[in-house]
Amino acid sequence: MDHEHRSKAISQGPHQVRILFTLIASLFIVHTELHAANLDIVLEGAKADEGVLMIAVANSQASFDNDEPVYASLILPVRDGGNRVTLHDLPAGGYAISVFHDADLDGELNTNLMGIPTEAYGFSNNARGSFGPPTYDDCRFDVSKDDIEQRISLR
Repeated sequence: MDHEHRSKAISQGPHQVRILFTLIASLFIVHTELHAANLDIVLEGAKADEGVLMIAVANSQASFDNDEPVYASLILPVRDGGNRVTLHDLPAGGYAISVFHDADLDGELNTNLMGIPTEAYGFSNNARGSFGPPTYDDCRFDVSKDDIEQRISLR
């Protein structure tokens, strides 16, 4: 192989490597999407069969802080003692759940004059805040390809 043909073959090498890398990356992304997981949310501690449970599943700090829409929001009738709901095919990533028992069906978490909730509430990881709600990082859990359960005690 003379010098001209050899340099042409070498110059095509990096381009072929980029194409190969792109193909492999694309397969990885498709493979990851195929392995989305199910999230079981188990809610315990509802005191009565009245009202509804308002559930928000955030997938970022901004959605947890209500600056962006949440990944999913659910409204469930309350069953004395507990509820279970499954979200199917969640993409891999970080999530945080907040829930409250809307006993009077007004769509809001009611508080007393000091701002302390008067309706039962809870967060993923059973996180608790001090002088306010817990942070996204306190509530955050990771979803990968395996199904996961979050058990939340209302208080």
